[in-house]
Amino acid sequence: MHEARRQRRLRIFGWVSVVMTCVLIAASLSAYGFYFSLRSNVDQHDLDAALGDDRPEQYGEALNILLIGSDGRSGENAQYGATDTVGERSDALMLAHISPDWQGITLINFPRDSMVQLPACDPYEGTAGAPAQYAQINTALFNGGPPCVVRAVESLTNIYINHFVHIDFTGFTEMVDAIGGVEMCIPTPIRDERAHVNLEAGPQTLNGEQALGFVRARYAVGDGSDTDRISRQQVFLGALARQVTSSETLTNPARMLDLLTAISNSISFDNELTLGAMAEIAGSLGGLNASSIQFYTVPWGADPMDANRVVWRTDEANALFAAIANDTEVDEAALEEGEEDSGGGGGGSSAEPEATETVDPSGLVVSVLNGSGQTGLAQQVADELAARGYGIGTIGNPPEGSVATTSVRHAAGEESAAATVAGEVDGAAAEEPSSALGPGNVELVIGQDWTGLTGGGGGDGGGGGDQATIPEDIEGRDASGNPCEGETEDIFAPNM
Repeated sequence: MHEARRQRRLRIFGWVSVVMTCVLIAASLSAYGFYFSLRSNVDQHDLDAALGDDRPEQYGEALNILLIGSDGRSGENAQYGATDTVGERSDALMLAHISPDWQGITLINFPRDSMVQLPACDPYEGTAGAPAQYAQINTALFNGGPPCVVRAVESLTNIYINHFVHIDFTGFTEMVDAIGGVEMCIPTPIRDERAHVNLEAGPQTLNGEQALGFVRARYAVGDGSDTDRISRQQVFLGALARQVTSSETLTNPARMLDLLTAISNSISFDNELTLGAMAEIAGSLGGLNASSIQFYTVPWGADPMDANRVVWRTDEANALFAAIANDTEVDEAALEEGEEDSGGGGGGSSAEPEATETVDPSGLVVSVLNGSGQTGLAQQVADELAARGYGIGTIGNPPEGSVATTSVRHAAGEESAAATVAGEVDGAAAEEPSSALGPGNVELVIGQDWTGLTGGGGGDGGGGGDQATIPEDIEGRDASGNPCEGETEDIFAPNM
């Protein structure tokens, strides 16, 4: 199955393009044994064995590669501070979607400060594993290594992940140096002591350490948020993409040899990302148009429980995920016209509506009771329902404590209200009216089988459903922009 998926013409950029192009050159080296001696240094992971068969369906021949930038401080990474930090977390998390249908690339950034429902993960290569929990998305790497990150992203997006690439700070700097640095223009000086970066304004070539400082800079630039930093990272990746695809990187044997050596010492990926698959991808790099590389950040809002965290805007995020799962090009003209989402959240489920009439959620008050055993889940679900327009009543636990099955309980005469709430939940059904509940009462009881709200991960896969239209308020950028041209973006302003 995986072999068939690799037989396609694809394009890629950024860290992934660095990996792929070096392998293409390696494949043509006369010293073939030398290449394999380097490849033996690479840390590979059996993703299929770690994740099993409970994964989203894949639609068509599109390729989805998860890029995991690690903040681990072991070994040579100790020079970047916080050496007492245990384990590693994702400092950057991006999904590259490469489409053979519309000859383009979409990159989705997941803010590291996102509070999400993480799935359970088994212990993996020194990690302890973790039960399902409501937590910051970057902790998935700490919980169960790269396979746990893949599982989390698949669970949250219903997008099938074909491959992953995992890289640390040192590996990033070495690979940037191996291609001779990255040429870009910075509109304002950037000085951030915590990121160890001091850059003047204007056109320049960033070496590895400078590039790392630029993509890590946060508190002294823009508004100090991770989401502003993501926007600057997208600018950098655009410059990197232009350079890798248009310069002499692909035809400079010495430079490619340096790049190959850097990668063999500092990167890990899944074992399905074989020599043949890499060469297939790298072979299609030539002529890549920067305007066909689109960057998006998962739509987010402030976490009402913690000003230093963010939560996703469910409807818009799910429309974006559905577009990727269905291999739909993000049409900027459609965004400007403000077309409504036609594909349904969470991957284009084609389920028939409930037979019972539903009502406007703005007129409902629902209590959320957590019997799953997952700490904090009632509050999370209540926040998500509130974002969908529901009034929220009691937040707590059911009187019986642990509950196996998720259900909606309601008073007599509240069948339509209960059906409306049940329609928001994957796999839940409204129970028969309960005499124990007073008039107007509706309770969502979260059981141990909880998989999420519809469109929020864990529902029907996105493959093969109706194409989704991206909401107009999801803003993106492409790789062709020059930040020094036109009005300077706020993301580059000093944070005073």
